[in-house]
Amino acid sequence: MNFRLCPRRNSNPLASAAVCDTQKRWSVLYELTPIPFVQLRAGWRRYDGDSRVDFENTSLLFLEVHGFSSVLAFLAGVPALGRKAHAH
Repeated sequence: MNFRLCPRRNSNPLASAAVCDTQKRWSVLYELTPIPFVQLRAGWRRYDGDSRVDFENTSLLFLEVHGFSSVLAFLAGVPALGRKAHAH
């Protein structure tokens, strides 16, 4: 279950909850796309699981950087920056 909180252009705050077997996961994330093909993601995640297993009951703060290269964009059919797509 995901909830988008006040979505804006190039910005995507969201919250989510998931249940997998006996473990629950709660997340609060903020995604930012400052320039094309680069995404920053920061968040907090809480895992609630079996009380006898420590790693199933933990909190996690994280910061991720995702990059999308022009080679992958070319393979996916996305026009490169500064170039116009040609109609066939």
